[in-house]
Amino acid sequence: KQNAGNSYRQQDQIQREAKLAYYEQIAEAVHHEEFDHPIEKLVLSMVSKGCRIKEISAKLKELDDPRCRGYRQTVRFIIRKYENRWGVKKWKQNQLKIRKWVKAVTPS
Repeated sequence: KQNAGNSYRQQDQIQREAKLAYYEQIAEAVHHEEFDHPIEKLVLSMVSKGCRIKEISAKLKELDDPRCRGYRQTVRFIIRKYENRWGVKKWKQNQLKIRKWVKAVTPS
């Protein structure tokens, strides 16, 4: 198994700069965004710090919130939702389908 830090160092300069710009853009957006739910803010703030989906999922499981059991797919949907909203990445509509708990806790 390759160490993640090692694989990052092997990327060329353009890829490293792009990844750094991505995390900076996410961090800036997290600072200014009014989130639909506190869990979404937690997820995106962890993403901006470079946490992996597996780590975010484990943290959500620790919170023991019945609306969010820390499913990795749910974490991905939250990330995609805000990447799309902020214009960081574009996702197709079928890739933005969010689990019921997120829809249930977002204000109408």
